[in-house]
Amino acid sequence: ELIYEFLLSDPTFRRPDNKPAPNMPKRAPEITAEALEGDAMALQAVDIFLSIIGAEAGSMALRCLARGGVFIAGGIVPRLMERVKTGVLLDSFVNQTARPRFQYLLQTMPLFVVTNQKVGLIGSKEYALRLVREGPLRQAWAEAPAGDPSQ
Repeated sequence: ELIYEFLLSDPTFRRPDNKPAPNMPKRAPEITAEALEGDAMALQAVDIFLSIIGAEAGSMALRCLARGGVFIAGGIVPRLMERVKTGVLLDSFVNQTARPRFQYLLQTMPLFVVTNQKVGLIGSKEYALRLVREGPLRQAWAEAPAGDPSQ
């Protein structure tokens, strides 16, 4: 939303192919829908947003040495797969101009967009099952007297 508002307010970004500034600010779902319909201003805002995400994902990958890859999950990115496929996210992830010395390393790190909307629930379930099977909950459960309501 803020990127879109900036593009509308900054005269250097105003071009004849863009619509005039609306009276009411637009919400993210409206901007996304307009971008997917081909609106020039919304597309520019979405591409800037994806490039910011890609740049931060690249920085995070270097900080963690994420040799197994970086996974972007949840939120708006999976709904923008059509724009992600244009390469703006991946180009910013590798970012040859800002990090030329690390370009080769970043090119070896895969970048994934998780499209399963239930990935958070799946991960939480798996973590809870591991706690019960292997962790302190298993020991507490095993040591609890039968019928003890506090356990």
